[in-house]
Amino acid sequence: MGSDTDPRVLRVRTEADLVTVLPYLLGFHPEHSLVVVCQTEQREPYRLCLMRFDLPDPASTGELLDEVAATVSRVETHTAWIVVYAEDAALPGDGGPLVAGLAARLGARGISTGAAIRVHDRRWWDYSPRDDHAAQGRVPPPDRPGGASLIAAEAVALGLVARASRAELAATLAPADPRVLADVEAEVAAIVAGLDQREAEGVDGWAMLREQATRTLHELLAADPGGGLEAPRAALLLVALYDPALLDECLSWACDQRGETAGAVWTQLLRMAPPPLGARPATLLAYQQWQHGGGALVGVALDEALRHDPQLRLARMLREAVRCGVNPAELAPDRWTDQPPTDHT
Repeated sequence: MGSDTDPRVLRVRTEADLVTVLPYLLGFHPEHSLVVVCQTEQREPYRLCLMRFDLPDPASTGELLDEVAATVSRVETHTAWIVVYAEDAALPGDGGPLVAGLAARLGARGISTGAAIRVHDRRWWDYSPRDDHAAQGRVPPPDRPGGASLIAAEAVALGLVARASRAELAATLAPADPRVLADVEAEVAAIVAGLDQREAEGVDGWAMLREQATRTLHELLAADPGGGLEAPRAALLLVALYDPALLDECLSWACDQRGETAGAVWTQLLRMAPPPLGARPATLLAYQQWQHGGGALVGVALDEALRHDPQLRLARMLREAVRCGVNPAELAPDRWTDQPPTDHT
């Protein structure tokens, strides 16, 4: 769950705008999901926080709603919008009790409910009664020039993509061809053997490796981010990222002009990494995406990080921050880059 984005160039004015743009902000079209959208009150007046949860079994609905309300309350917002993705037959009472229960819990915490909508099959229905649709409160999405279709075009122009499902989004981080993984694994073994040999000779092999990796990373950041990454250089970087100082430096790039290019490098590294070596590039990708409003890709990358190494402390800390609705600005690089390197293992 959880994503954060700055939509100052995507002005959400109506429920139709909200329904249209949410899949682009999340990165995929949700199914059987509860999404809460709220505007943060601190530092960025136009910042939206998006939180997605899988819809629970009816028996555990109360537990989920308690968790959602607690998470939303940490965002420091006064208003939240509730969007339920499901067909009406899949929800007790057409989802009305679910929405009412969440609205009550939010209200008890001083958070009002803006829009409350159910979405299914490219249509949406408003849970709030309206004078023109008082019988059921169901409002089909308007299809007007300059309306929802315009905000979708703006999202595409910004490079946002709404994939068909979360599984399709996750496939963008799927492992490379097994032969590539085998090549990288062989190169890693050779690098580790070289480090052991230098240590036996009294040479600081890690310092040499860090210097070489730093030089390689700067070369990659200056090149086409879509270019290929050969097994030897991938192996070099995968091993070098175990150095805390280098990992901290890579984290510091998330919010500057190198962020997008670095994200492409972390994606390539993750896909070429035999377990558990993908944990660090996956965490770097998740952090970079979190700082730039990467939607569900943050969660997908963290899933990959913890699949490679369930004990990686940095990934676990980042997942907890995302789960708790922490504003990314509170953990931006400028808050900690002047501190000594941290061992994130």
